[in-house]
Amino acid sequence: MSLLVDIEKKVGSFCLKTKFNTKEQWLGILGASGSGKSMTLKCIAGIETPDKGRIVLNDRILFDSEKGINLPARLRKAGYLFQNYALFPHMTARENILVSVEKGRQKEVLEREAARFQIETLLDQRPAELSGGQQQRVALARIFASEPEVLMLDEPFSALDEYMKEKIFREMMDTLQSFQGEVLMVSHSRNELYEFGEKLLIIQNGLTILEGEKKALFEQPVYVEAAILTGCKNISRIRKVSDCIVEAIDWGITLDVGEHYQENIHTHIGIRAHDIERVITREKNIRNKMSGMVKKIYERPFEIDMLIENGKSEHILWCKVPKGSIKNANLEEDKPITICLPPEKLIYLRER
Repeated sequence: MSLLVDIEKKVGSFCLKTKFNTKEQWLGILGASGSGKSMTLKCIAGIETPDKGRIVLNDRILFDSEKGINLPARLRKAGYLFQNYALFPHMTARENILVSVEKGRQKEVLEREAARFQIETLLDQRPAELSGGQQQRVALARIFASEPEVLMLDEPFSALDEYMKEKIFREMMDTLQSFQGEVLMVSHSRNELYEFGEKLLIIQNGLTILEGEKKALFEQPVYVEAAILTGCKNISRIRKVSDCIVEAIDWGITLDVGEHYQENIHTHIGIRAHDIERVITREKNIRNKMSGMVKKIYERPFEIDMLIENGKSEHILWCKVPKGSIKNANLEEDKPITICLPPEKLIYLRER
């Protein structure tokens, strides 16, 4: 099983230029709204036509601009789960599932997919009579009835509240374990995609900026743009002071970076909010210690977010600590605080 995508498509002033290759992997596609994530899926499905490039699924050419090949959507074996599920409102669940199944196979396919998605009791109901989770299962059953070789999920949880999102995500992940083909999921939620699969593709403004194993990309996202999309709020320009020491220009502090910093490559440094540590002892041998002022405190259900300034820069550092931890004891706005930026938690970045 494999999928190769190398395409370009221009829509007005927007230009999509994306390239990736999967082999029996679940691929998450991360990007902001309007970055080209859904357009990429629609090009694979045959809903949109690229201006040039190639799409190859399991050695079958779906699209090749140079060879003049552009298979219609019905022949691509590409299942597409739309954000709103796109069920036909006037049809029952049964009719929706069987909409593209040959008559001679309908009984067999319906029994198989209804059992797979546990919707046997819902078959005579219309979409308006179903919950969001039930609608999603019917939509997935319709896709599986067409026996796709690639399954594409386009923001499948965006319309759900947090409780239902978590519940349906778990149900869908369990169900998809039996699928033998390629699976792609598009989302702007880094948490969903981190749980979804091992491989991640990051798109910005129509361009693929990074592709690789998710853990590696979150630990060292390479580019400033990728760091922002993976949730890093603290990023500063840097300049070398001496061996192993840099100035974080936007934070107004110097940092011990050890041997990780490469002057001819790295232009920025970052640290995730939860990696900043509050110093509550008088120990002197703490690296990258900084004194500052708590500018703002945001209390969350299970954690506390702080905005910290050090008086040397207009930029503010975001810090996140667990609720109930000794490290958030006696926190008050407009009160001094000491923090440290552990060298092993620093992220080394460059601009594209």
